[in-house]
Amino acid sequence: MNQKSSVTKTSNLSQRCCRQTPLVRFGDSTNAGRQIAQHLRRLRFEPEKVVQADRSSMVTSCVSAGLGFSLLTPTLLIDGMVENMKLRLLGLPVVGLSRTLTVVARKGELRELPVAVADLCKHTLIRHITEHVGHIAAKGVDQP
Repeated sequence: MNQKSSVTKTSNLSQRCCRQTPLVRFGDSTNAGRQIAQHLRRLRFEPEKVVQADRSSMVTSCVSAGLGFSLLTPTLLIDGMVENMKLRLLGLPVVGLSRTLTVVARKGELRELPVAVADLCKHTLIRHITEHVGHIAAKGVDQP
């Protein structure tokens, strides 16, 4: 996606969301908060009102109570879904965040075990995300 179309879509997102409710996000003291802040700067998305929290349950509670909207990864959404919070999930209309989980092992040791562990983790993560959050969130995980 080119930067111009990303900025245009972000402006539309900003106009729709920020007029009505604040962005509820992790504080800058957390790793997730720093990553989200950096991503929002890249997208030139500057909400007028921001509510910050330091735990995913606090973020999802605020959103569930109608106090704002948030940008969360599928794994961060699980807390809210497990607690049966009323949340509406929408895919981002712009380029999203990503993270990579890596299994590390010494070369030539453990034979096929590292690959098997990586595959098991991937399938388990997809199953849990789909079970607790739904298929919209599982789309964010690279499928095997």
